Amino acid sequence: EICEGAEKLYSALVEAGVEVLLDDRDERAGVKFKDAELIGVPVQIVLGERNFKAGKLELKYRRSGQSELLDLEKFSADDLRKKLAE
Repeated sequence: EICEGAEKLYSALVEAGVEVLLDDRDERAGVKFKDAELIGVPVQIVLGERNFKAGKLELKYRRSGQSELLDLEKFSADDLRKKLAE
């Protein structure tokens, strides 16, 4: 279920022209977060089980270390662009 949601979000962002890396490896979340940090991913969109069930996604910003929860169904590429421009 989460994988389907991630793939749907991935497709929508790619279609909107956003450069996206989908980490669908069979690894623990900590390994994925560490690897994203190593390669310098500026913003991570995290779909965790608890937040996904609540209809939320988490945006994690590499530069500030801050994160925020957003409504998964309403989230769009334009929202991401606005957040990055702030």
